[in-house]
Amino acid sequence: MAQQNESKPLLEDTPLHGVKKASFMAVFAVFLFPAIGGLLFGYDIGATSAVLSQLVNPTYAGVSWSDKVASSSALQGFITSMGVFGAMIGSLFCFRVGDYLGRRRELLIAAFMYFVGGAFEMLASFQKVYPDDSGLVVLLFGRSIYGIACGFAMHGAPSYIAEMAPPDVRGLLVSLKEGLIVLGILMGYVVGYAYESTVGGWGFIYGASCLMAVIMAVGTWLLPPSARWLVLCGKRAEALAALKFVTPGADEDDVQEIYDQLSASQEQSSGKSRSEDGSSDWAKLLGPTCKLALIAGCGLVFLQQVTGQPSVLYYADTIFKDVGLDSVASVLTGTFKLVATLYAVATVDSQGRKKLLYIGCVMMLVALLLLAVCFAFPYTSYDQCEAMTEADSCGDLSGCEWSEDACGVTGLDGQKVTILGAMFLYIGGYQVGFGPIAWLIISEVFPLELRGKAISVAVVSNFFWMTVESFLFPVQLELFGASVTFFVFALIDAYAIYFIYR
Repeated sequence: MAQQNESKPLLEDTPLHGVKKASFMAVFAVFLFPAIGGLLFGYDIGATSAVLSQLVNPTYAGVSWSDKVASSSALQGFITSMGVFGAMIGSLFCFRVGDYLGRRRELLIAAFMYFVGGAFEMLASFQKVYPDDSGLVVLLFGRSIYGIACGFAMHGAPSYIAEMAPPDVRGLLVSLKEGLIVLGILMGYVVGYAYESTVGGWGFIYGASCLMAVIMAVGTWLLPPSARWLVLCGKRAEALAALKFVTPGADEDDVQEIYDQLSASQEQSSGKSRSEDGSSDWAKLLGPTCKLALIAGCGLVFLQQVTGQPSVLYYADTIFKDVGLDSVASVLTGTFKLVATLYAVATVDSQGRKKLLYIGCVMMLVALLLLAVCFAFPYTSYDQCEAMTEADSCGDLSGCEWSEDACGVTGLDGQKVTILGAMFLYIGGYQVGFGPIAWLIISEVFPLELRGKAISVAVVSNFFWMTVESFLFPVQLELFGASVTFFVFALIDAYAIYFIYR
């Protein structure tokens, strides 16, 4: 990642090719509008956490089919994982046609599908429009469309930023895009908290994404296609215009430089795309020479997901409410995750990869063991105390102290403080370790000529395991309870430490 001079503003006019300066506003636009695609991906994670919490509550769900969601952990998992599954499908599609479409078109398609998906998700909450169970079908359809948009955005945004940003800030801006994903998670938690007491408010939580999708679409429409893609298509005049958008002093020499770089890359790729025995890149990637790298890369992606991170984020609101913590706990968790992410972005290049993975996994292990122990002790589930939440006089309901608002009880005891602290520790550990490091290692361990295909495999693998884990988590909670579930995550995390050491 590029290191910024401390005496300069973050996005000050930056030199291109040593002499030419980039426009601050253009660089900001080239970063912001594509990065909104990442923000909307993160927003869905935080929003879905709040939506599930409302859908299982008959008082606030506002739809006739909420009882089906409340009574079926598998359906809860299906609603959650449908978005991630759509992202996997979108990624697979982009890997096939992404270079044909170009990054800008990918982002425009993503913005359009974000809007359509969010609109269908919101419409599903209107009981008068869908008075029967058809609203559930509409919700699932909207989730899948929104998920496909995530796949397009997560493929197009980092590539567009990398291809259009000046070299001096390119690495920093690509890394900051990850920060916007986490900001989106926090925004989802905040909007969910704002609508938690509104009947049918979950539809507006999802619908808020439509406004951000419009901003993304309008902003991206005003951006030029990436200069690299235009050169690849033989449109040199348009490529020069795209370069001038960011760097007004760019000239034909800069276009020629891009052309020379692409030509050299294509010659290298064509020269290495087949080995002496005629085997393809895919055969070499799966062959013995890349065996250890493939195990390391896919192993890290697998362990990154099955140690519980997506589940904790998607179901944070449900976990907290189950032990009587207010939805503000989710907001605090999202805030802490954002701070930890920004810290990781700022320090990851100054620390060793393996060291950070060790530290992060140990922090996660301690946190997961704390969560397992806390949930092993008796506590009364929130839904057993729901009838008391509106009490206007002091009552005595053993085990439901947090619901007796009229008694002046805060409901914050040692168990809940420990759970909240453990969640913070877990998220901090993830952001120090798996969050920034897994993808850095994947981008470094493979030979240059195979790196693109290797990252493609890793991205699809990432969304696949994220789909599996987000679907299974509520089922695990129902079958085994929270204590056993977090203990299993702890065992997997312990294996992750061994995997890294090995």
